Amino acid sequence: MATRRLVLYGRSSSLNTQRVLWCLHETGVPFDLRLTSATLGESGRLGGTAFGGTEDPGFVRCSPFGQIPALSDSATGAQLWESASIIRYLAAVYKPSLLGPAVPAYRPQEAGYRLGQGG
Repeated sequence: MATRRLVLYGRSSSLNTQRVLWCLHETGVPFDLRLTSATLGESGRLGGTAFGGTEDPGFVRCSPFGQIPALSDSATGAQLWESASIIRYLAAVYKPSLLGPAVPAYRPQEAGYRLGQGG
């Protein structure tokens, strides 16, 4: 099976990872979620699910500070960390309509949604 071009490193119990998952759902782009937790460590478990992945070379390249979420896009070579940066990238590359009209008056509202603050 071919590797998907988007790999998201994180855990679904993380609010910041949830923001990126929401954006990925909105774009409709297929992705792989690699369960990774910087706080649970290599042998961490949450609800019976094993986490870790902080030693994975792909994660280390994407997240130099070892934080989740992180994203790798093999189609463009992008390697990103920090949920707002990832969301902005995904919208700009895969579904620009998520950013709203290219009208300066709408940009503050777009930024509020991107940062999870509502509108």
